[in-house]
Amino acid sequence: MTQPRPLPKGQTPARLNARGIDFSDYQKIDYRVNRKGEDCVEVCRSLANHLDEVAREKLAAGHQLSACQLSYKAAALYRISHYGILEFDDEKAELYQKELEIFSRALSLDTRFSAERTEIPYQQGKLVGWLMKPLNCSDDVPVVIATGGITGFKEEVHYVITHFLERGIAVLNIDGPGQGETFYHYGIGVEPESELAHEVMIDYLIDRADVGNDIALYGLCMGGLLVARTAAAYRDKIKAIVCMGGGYELTSSVKEHPQFEAVFAYRGKVAIDDIYPFVERFSMDTLSTKVDCPLLIIHNRPDFLIPSSNVKRIYEEATTSDKQQVYFKGAEHNAHNANAEACALAADWLAERLLNRQEANAPTQTKQADLVTG
Repeated sequence: MTQPRPLPKGQTPARLNARGIDFSDYQKIDYRVNRKGEDCVEVCRSLANHLDEVAREKLAAGHQLSACQLSYKAAALYRISHYGILEFDDEKAELYQKELEIFSRALSLDTRFSAERTEIPYQQGKLVGWLMKPLNCSDDVPVVIATGGITGFKEEVHYVITHFLERGIAVLNIDGPGQGETFYHYGIGVEPESELAHEVMIDYLIDRADVGNDIALYGLCMGGLLVARTAAAYRDKIKAIVCMGGGYELTSSVKEHPQFEAVFAYRGKVAIDDIYPFVERFSMDTLSTKVDCPLLIIHNRPDFLIPSSNVKRIYEEATTSDKQQVYFKGAEHNAHNANAEACALAADWLAERLLNRQEANAPTQTKQADLVTG
């Protein structure tokens, strides 16, 4: 008999709740998987299928808002259903396709912003994402390029970047090399030299007439390292960066959590025996000294995956005078346990720098700070 698959360790209650899963659905997953011993993939599939059915019923009845909200939740549950399946086999492909279809429907029903599917040519394939804009924005609206991690892609990052949209900032929420559709559908493996793909994204935005040339970067987990590398490489094109849960280097974290060896090998298309020479390239390697744009680091202290001392090196080496690091208490990752506060912090910080929305009475000394909160 096949052993029931557990809820992946990385899917903590805080992360699930922060990224689109209702706490009530987490309770159902916890009860059925951890107490009754059911298969996590099938439990999440059944919960997702139910919400998808309800969403379609609501849409047929003309209740667009309900259909939109329920579609987001169904897509999030499908995302969790295949999260622990590494290889893109038939089972994962089916679940992933359901996630994409339902997430796309949710975006089409969402009246808070516009969402245009984008496919940017790169290498032998395309970088796939969504260009999302606030309603009735000007043609010079600033844009944030959002980059996820090694296991969390654009559909998960969505739950952060909606905060940017609500403040009047456009977002290119996109799967980079080794991520989501870019990897699964076009076979483009993860690259330590993130600046190569980011350059193509930046040029794509600059060539568009309906968005402005003020471009910032947001990175989640591994994405925090990747956007810092890009900011160092393209100092004249990047206005600000937010690094949430990132790191200066990833080798120490992979050695501490060896289950990621197979993940990086698969997504990087390298042999498992060659994994550490490959992972060692995921590093700032003193590039932080070239980061001279506004910098915000958001992290947990302690962080169970990437220690705060790791990412702090980016802050210490960055030459910008406008830099801030905020650490939320609690053994989590990506500030999942303080999601509302962390997302508000990132969004307001970007609005201040991209839209000049600085509060008149804001103390200037907060531009350089080492804050621990929560």
